[in-house]
Amino acid sequence: VIVAEDESSLTHWEHVRLEHLKVWDPKDSGGTINDEEIFEYLCDYVPRFPALLNLLVDTRGGMAWAVRLVHKAKQTQPWARVINPYNGGRADHLAMWNVLEQRARSGSLRWFKGTPLEKELAGLKRITLPDGTGASQVVDRDRRKVHADVASGLAVCLLMIHRAQTETRTSLLQISEQAAAANIMNKLHRSTGAKFDFDDF
Repeated sequence: VIVAEDESSLTHWEHVRLEHLKVWDPKDSGGTINDEEIFEYLCDYVPRFPALLNLLVDTRGGMAWAVRLVHKAKQTQPWARVINPYNGGRADHLAMWNVLEQRARSGSLRWFKGTPLEKELAGLKRITLPDGTGASQVVDRDRRKVHADVASGLAVCLLMIHRAQTETRTSLLQISEQAAAANIMNKLHRSTGAKFDFDDF
């Protein structure tokens, strides 16, 4: 759970804080994810966050347990209005790590100690893609030792926050531009008593 209204923020999402984290390790359930266990956990915890905006479930690759989880929640739970499948592609993968790095470097992201994040982030490296564009990609240094599953989930959430901020700024700009245009038209209308003749345009 990522909190939008950190006490150090003047506006939503200026600073974000990781408030709640639960990790399921497939090794603890015979090598597979137990979606029933996750479902029960969500049924208990999600209602505790009534202002929750979005709950993403990674369904990339058509993971059966994740698809089942989203479907069951949508069919049976009132809180499931916020649950959504996530199927981001390569563009998201490239962007989300940039957003996470930007947040970390700017000090606008905080999390509590004792999570797998530190180990996962330390196990990442950035490589330049061989496509001639200069773009880079973040990958695990050694997937046999550590997978950046938690860090990846956090990066996706931060990317969604970034998009929400961008959409909000765009909407505010549009409102400002519309208001300015309306103000100009009002002044034009007040400056003359003549009726507009659209044939003049």
